Amino acid sequence: MLTGSTMALIGGTVYKVIDTVFIFNGQFRNKFEALVIFLGAMVITGWATLSVQSFWAEIVTQLNFSMFDLIGAALIIGMIAVNNTVPNWKYLDPKSVIVYGIGCALILAL
Repeated sequence: MLTGSTMALIGGTVYKVIDTVFIFNGQFRNKFEALVIFLGAMVITGWATLSVQSFWAEIVTQLNFSMFDLIGAALIIGMIAVNNTVPNWKYLDPKSVIVYGIGCALILAL
């Protein structure tokens, strides 16, 4: 869960897709450029997944994460990834703060 959430967060920062527009590095891109960027992002995130997975495996092992800790951390990272995906969504709106709170409660209380 943590690897998937983290990779979604990383993937959402590489490029933006809005209606009929593909944006990379702050510029609109045509279909051929978008394809090259998309394939490049797949290769890079595929490679990075191994490092991210190793990172989370070490953290989970060292801190002896329970299933509740994993769900709480995935909620927090997932909410950040969702907010990052939509250009005008705020990270600290009331709905996001509720999810962050639930995630923290799961991590700290159980």
